[in-house]
Amino acid sequence: MPDGRPTIATTDGRLSFAIGGLMQFDMGGYFQNPNKNTQFPELNDGVNFRRGRFYFVGKFDDFTVNVTPDFGGSPDGSPTLYEANVNYTGIKPVIATVGYFHPFVSLEDATFPGDLLFLERPSIINIERSVAAGIQRASLGANAATEEYFASAYLTSPLFGAQNPNLLNGEQMGFIGRLAARPYHDEDWNLHAGFRARRCFIRILMQAALPGSARPH
Repeated sequence: MPDGRPTIATTDGRLSFAIGGLMQFDMGGYFQNPNKNTQFPELNDGVNFRRGRFYFVGKFDDFTVNVTPDFGGSPDGSPTLYEANVNYTGIKPVIATVGYFHPFVSLEDATFPGDLLFLERPSIINIERSVAAGIQRASLGANAATEEYFASAYLTSPLFGAQNPNLLNGEQMGFIGRLAARPYHDEDWNLHAGFRARRCFIRILMQAALPGSARPH
């Protein structure tokens, strides 16, 4: 059960197939006395299947294929494709990817949904990544990560399902990149430096962090 996923592999480990999942179900209600004269006369109680993803991961030597349908949404929505891509890991520590996937654009954006502190990411992060990144984005690129740095660059195009024969304009094309490093660290301090580009948007961030801070990602 590597990473907690049921896995079938050959004895030499060259070929494997794993299945995983992420399920998030919301239920909410309000203690209220509806008044039609107020700004919010009645808040809706209800339920929502926020995320219902099944991960199918096949590996052969340095190649990995990911296919992930998603049966959740907000509200529930319709079944769709979360990702379908091919990865090459033969040049360490580089991971090259092509297909529909989630290209990295910021630290907050890269956090796995199961590890989020709240139900969703901050709204500003969702707005930022909606320009040329985010989930279900057809992309081509690579990232490299060690304990000392993280670097990524991707050429991106439309979201899955966004292709429409009635569109008057061509498909969207964009570029995103990120570079983060720890130029200095010891037992007491971590110095992080970050650089992020999205089309013509550039942001530079430097910070000092106490021990135990997350590494650049």
